[in-house]
Amino acid sequence: MPSHKVLQIRLNFNNIAEAFYAVFMDAKAEIAQAEANSTEYLKQVSLLLAENEMLLARLDEQSMDIEAERNAPQNLDDDVALAAKLQALYDQDQTSKKPTLETFDCGICFETLANDYIVQFEQCHHSYCRNCLMVHVSSALRERRYPILCPSCAAEKAEEAAAIDYDILEIIGATAADVAVFEEVQLGVHSFAIQCQKCKETMFIDRDDYQTNDFIICPLPRCHCMWCKKCLQEVGPLHSCDGMIELDKLMKTQGWKYCPACRTPIQKVSGCNHMVCTARGCKTEFCYRCGKGITTYRHDC
Repeated sequence: MPSHKVLQIRLNFNNIAEAFYAVFMDAKAEIAQAEANSTEYLKQVSLLLAENEMLLARLDEQSMDIEAERNAPQNLDDDVALAAKLQALYDQDQTSKKPTLETFDCGICFETLANDYIVQFEQCHHSYCRNCLMVHVSSALRERRYPILCPSCAAEKAEEAAAIDYDILEIIGATAADVAVFEEVQLGVHSFAIQCQKCKETMFIDRDDYQTNDFIICPLPRCHCMWCKKCLQEVGPLHSCDGMIELDKLMKTQGWKYCPACRTPIQKVSGCNHMVCTARGCKTEFCYRCGKGITTYRHDC
């Protein structure tokens, strides 16, 4: 074998040996460090165990002292003991006087709420929260329903059901527009709007008065017009819807006569009292003085 190859093999072997030696030394150093760390750790554990034993010993001593104090006779002064007793009674009384939160169950949403949100009907004592009752009232006002009954009374079909009034509207926070609609539908139940035949003003009149009376009188102080409910004509003390009463009064005032056959009004302009009815198909002869029919040539009245 050539000498240069032998030399090369030796160099490689030396390098490998040095590498193994370096690895061995590193491993040995790490083992030594681990042993040192474990020794330090064991030392710290030993110190902690010793401290725990000391703490346990102190706790035992303190518990023994506390037990001794508990079993020792009390030497408190009588005034101090009385003051402590009175203070305990006062604290107990103040605790009992603390206000408790009162709640109620809403009859619509069935939620349990504080009494700050309650709206209760005085007549039926049903309770609701403000939001639910406001929704109920708004729905009824949109439908122009009156009276607006208590929801529970309406569901139970109670004979004397409670209804919404102005106090409840104020409690639930109804708007001015809602109150105006409420007043309108309320008036619509007991009265209705009409227009005066003379002054043309619109007014509300009582429904019962309208149904029982034949004539309507304008309540405005500057008018006081009276008109007939049936014919809507302005009238005086005497009135008939067909005008016959007024016509009779006018004919008596003017001295006119009715035809005794067809009741056609006849006015004499000139000539004698022997009259002939001018109505088509009648031609009845009558006396203008007495109003009786003439059947013979000679007539005396």
